[in-house]
Amino acid sequence: MLIASLKPETEKRLLQEQSFEKARRAELEEAVRLFRRHVENYLKGGISLVITEWFTFPDDVSAAYRAGLGAIGTTEGEGTVFLEDAAHDRRTARSLDALYKPPTLIHLLESKQWDAAGRKIAEVFDELEKSGDSREHLYEVYFSVSNAFMYVVHKQGHYMHQIDHAGLDLLADPGIVLSVGKLRAWAAGMLEKLRRELSASDKHARSYIVSKVQELVSRDLGGETSVKTIADRVYLHPVYLSKIYKAETGESLGDYIIRMRMERALYLLKHTNKKIYEITAELGYQNPQYFSKMFKNITALRPTSSGTRK
Repeated sequence: MLIASLKPETEKRLLQEQSFEKARRAELEEAVRLFRRHVENYLKGGISLVITEWFTFPDDVSAAYRAGLGAIGTTEGEGTVFLEDAAHDRRTARSLDALYKPPTLIHLLESKQWDAAGRKIAEVFDELEKSGDSREHLYEVYFSVSNAFMYVVHKQGHYMHQIDHAGLDLLADPGIVLSVGKLRAWAAGMLEKLRRELSASDKHARSYIVSKVQELVSRDLGGETSVKTIADRVYLHPVYLSKIYKAETGESLGDYIIRMRMERALYLLKHTNKKIYEITAELGYQNPQYFSKMFKNITALRPTSSGTRK
């Protein structure tokens, strides 16, 4: 991206012309001609150019960049496109409801609901086809879908280029956003790649999570240890973590924490001189009677200061 501006003396001269805009356009066309000649001389090749409308620097740089990016691919060969000459779409813009209504694509991908994610993407493109494939809407869908893909891939500990060699690089294949059909095919293809790659590593990831959870629980059995605190440590939602743990071990995470506490209590009762109230406090229980009840439920024994009894 190159930014061009009029020199103060040039702007002063052009303001004296009968038509400032026409004179400014002539200056710009001459600058483009010289730029092309330098490219041919020094790089031994040609380029296609998209020239945005004039804008205020730096406030409107972002908008101008997006407008220019949206016109990439509209040039033929080594041509030049002046956006001020392009016919502006005067239709009233509308939001793509299917893209943003819950459940969002990110939510479906994060929870590995692959079929539902496929239906979501199909719904978005069905709406896009009905509303017309304006370039802005194509880019809106591309960036929204690609951001969802990137988010879930990074959360699984991968990089996009490991899933797809292009790594969501639009410049590698600008044709993706030229039509609804091409963008739909790209989205469906990327979703299938994600499904294959992430599903293949999912079993290993779940096993790692379970071993990490068990390590964290064994390290601290105090009152602060809970499903929520463990979930926070492994960066997962408590409900999702509980589901994974139950599926992998057949035991709920809450029950596992309680069982580990009771096994620790049994060891302390047998091998130390600690009193019941000391063990109760160490394991995070405020009520000794509740602790005794839980202990008996788990071990079928009744705790005493001198050991255990049936």
